[in-house]
Amino acid sequence: MSSIASNPLLQAALSYAEKGWAVFPLAPGTKVPTAGSAGHKDATTDADTIRRLWTATPAANIGIATGTPSGVWVLDIDGPQGVADLDKLETQHGTLPPTRVVATPSGGGHFLWRMPAGIDIRNRQDVDGWEIDVRGTGGYAVAPPSRTVDGPKTVAGVYAVATDHVIADAPQWVLDMVTRRETPAPTPPATPIPTATPGTDAYTRAVAYVAKMPAAISGQRGHDATFTAARACYTGFALSVEETYRLLRDHYNPRCVPPWSESELRHKAQSAADTPSDHPCGHLLAPRDDRRAAVAATGGAGVPAAEQTAGSEPARPRFEWMDSEQFDDGDFRPCFLIDRVLVAAQPAVLAAPVKSLKTSVGIDLCISLATGTPALGQFAVPVPVKAAIASMESGKSALQGTARAVCKQRGINLRDVGANLLWTFNVPTLSDKPAVADFVCGLIDRGVKVVLLDPLYLCLGDVDAKNMMEVGKVLRSVSEMMTPAGLLPLIVHHANRGLTFGEPMGLENLAYSGCDAFARQWLLLSRREKYKSDGVHKLWMTIGGSENQNGLFAANVDTGTIDTGRRWDVAVMDAASLQQNAAVERETKAMEKTSKQVADDKAKVLKAIDSEKSKGLEAATATAIKNHANLSSKRVNDAIDRLIDEGTIQPHEFRKGIGSNAKRPVTGYRRPVVVEQTDINFDHPVKDEIPDGNPGCPDGSPVTGNTNREPSGTVPPCKGGLSGSPDGGDPETAPSPKTTGRRRKKATVPDGAVPA
Repeated sequence: MSSIASNPLLQAALSYAEKGWAVFPLAPGTKVPTAGSAGHKDATTDADTIRRLWTATPAANIGIATGTPSGVWVLDIDGPQGVADLDKLETQHGTLPPTRVVATPSGGGHFLWRMPAGIDIRNRQDVDGWEIDVRGTGGYAVAPPSRTVDGPKTVAGVYAVATDHVIADAPQWVLDMVTRRETPAPTPPATPIPTATPGTDAYTRAVAYVAKMPAAISGQRGHDATFTAARACYTGFALSVEETYRLLRDHYNPRCVPPWSESELRHKAQSAADTPSDHPCGHLLAPRDDRRAAVAATGGAGVPAAEQTAGSEPARPRFEWMDSEQFDDGDFRPCFLIDRVLVAAQPAVLAAPVKSLKTSVGIDLCISLATGTPALGQFAVPVPVKAAIASMESGKSALQGTARAVCKQRGINLRDVGANLLWTFNVPTLSDKPAVADFVCGLIDRGVKVVLLDPLYLCLGDVDAKNMMEVGKVLRSVSEMMTPAGLLPLIVHHANRGLTFGEPMGLENLAYSGCDAFARQWLLLSRREKYKSDGVHKLWMTIGGSENQNGLFAANVDTGTIDTGRRWDVAVMDAASLQQNAAVERETKAMEKTSKQVADDKAKVLKAIDSEKSKGLEAATATAIKNHANLSSKRVNDAIDRLIDEGTIQPHEFRKGIGSNAKRPVTGYRRPVVVEQTDINFDHPVKDEIPDGNPGCPDGSPVTGNTNREPSGTVPPCKGGLSGSPDGGDPETAPSPKTTGRRRKKATVPDGAVPA
């Protein structure tokens, strides 16, 4: 219950419902309805339903169904240019009255108005040529505090309330502008509809075909999607411009978000007629069996001119030329199916060494495409598309287990993906053109946009893998059959033996000749570390392509074990972050290693000191410690310094035998000595430390004999005599204590002093 109360998106959705605004969830980080939903048609004000929806997808953005369902409509000011356009309109007609305004990530705003009585305001884009759109009945608006991430035509940011005034009535000049009726375009003279097969109802077949095409979504390359649908009608089914417009209006536009205006649809239909095509007119009209032959014979270019039926429009030339002005005016922008990773209708390669998760990653990508969820948890999918997986290597059980684990990680069930992801457990032989043509036609009929072919070595057929010309010929024919139909072949492939373990994989590491030249885009995997049989795979991931998508990433993938069951937990970071983390980890390990070495060295020094004491020596010299601990002089001196700083040991000057009778003063090290002394009246024993011998001995030598008070109050004798000098002479000639080691100098015997 606390998690529900702490979800600001859920709380905002409930507050909107209390106002009477119908809400529905949008996919997290996007402006697109969640996969499998009916979008604004599912909008509701029921609190229990809203709680259930946002409990299932806590990060879902909020969509408000505009128009009649909520009683409000939105004037959408599109970015900075829209703001400038609104300023011009207000200068001409007057300032807008205060109303609720939502600031959008693009720099524009949503002005909310009450729906006027008796007027049903519909959706429109670029009203009168201004960068101003309308969201009315049949549309929706993204509501605060929704958040979007970077994507094609999508700006990252948060929707926030700019002014929270009571929603007002729009001024009359605004209503006049957004409800002005379009002037219908003149109907062109009727022209005969050419058909590739006599007796075929081209219009009916075009309706069925367009119904499978993705609808246009505002901000998600909606213009491109609608233009593609128009091209399918005009070129694919040989409809006239007027018939193309009517089909789009009646059978395509109702699914668009928001729907297009009449003038915009007419413009798309005319653009389809004016833009040259690589396909002959009516190429989608051939029956299925004829299309197989046509695709195989022409490499996807359509029905050959020699096979055109009498009365049909002549096939357009295979080579169509355009001048530089036309080329500059053309819109050839790529359509990313996976942001920064995969571009539509371009051949791609997904490669890795043996057992490096290439098939599993391919399943992740396809499920993301089919559901609109981020690929590998990192890369956004702007709009869901149909995908297919043709895999012959892993087996049904492994594929099913992986697919279920990937779906579970996304909070969905595999069965809910439905027809948006298709499966087959056989692969086409790519050198067999009729077989490939049959495979491609099956995908086209099902509306598939991406197909995973897994793996390449089982697809090539009777081809010499070392011969670049043979491999290239097969791959080119596949590309020519698939890409003109809007298909993206994603081919799973292996690495060659030239890949160095632990290094990122490059195109030069692809097995077989010619594969590196074939790939227009690629995703290459290799291991960063040896697999430890714990279910965790640490991989390099190299992304590249001809549309400048590029990047080196580190991926950690936990697939689980037989004990934990299959799972799919993926964490992706860019290589720079990984290297920074690795540097920190190396520094931490180095510090830990140094700390352990210091602790070990100090322990050895103390052990050496204790060993010398056990021999009856007063202290241990640095040389004795070095020999006993088997350490270098530097490490011994460093350890001694630290122990002195800690107070664990102390320097001690003493005389050490150097022969049968001779002794010489030396500096050693010992633990602090605790002795019992008496107070000044010799009444109470007192414990104290004697740091460098008894202070009563001028030479600093230790007290000999019993450290307790002697009988008759005598002071215990010093080793060097009462004079305190080594030979009992003048104390002024006695050597002063010196230090040794890295920050200490060896003690020396002064001139004229004779060792005892």
